[in-house]
Amino acid sequence: MYRFIVVATFAALASTAHAENNLDPASEKALHETQALLGDQKAMEAFAKSSPDAAKAMNQVNTITGGNAADSAAVYKLASDIFTNMTKESGGDAGGMEKILSEAMKNPQSFAEKLTPEQRQQLQSLTKSIESRAPSTAPH
Repeated sequence: MYRFIVVATFAALASTAHAENNLDPASEKALHETQALLGDQKAMEAFAKSSPDAAKAMNQVNTITGGNAADSAAVYKLASDIFTNMTKESGGDAGGMEKILSEAMKNPQSFAEKLTPEQRQQLQSLTKSIESRAPSTAPH
């Protein structure tokens, strides 16, 4: 489940990224717009209507969270926080961010280890919340 939550978070990131080439004023603005988008469910829904990738990401998050609004919001909040880290790490370079995302998709566990302690805790809490509602697959 942990891997799926990480992947869903990255799918949300990839579908909403607006960063420019570096953290000049325009890139800072794009970062803030992306953060605002990820924090506003109605804006995400509107954006998804015009972006098939965003719609797909939202469907993935909805599937993984079982439609739980609080968990979905937590996924987007975590995605926003991680996006900020990625933007700074890449200097706002879109190619650099794509590379980070690509590597994260190949090895989510390794990427998760690079998260801040607070982000790792958020991810663990989110995983526990989702798993607590998941139907048991164990034989009865």
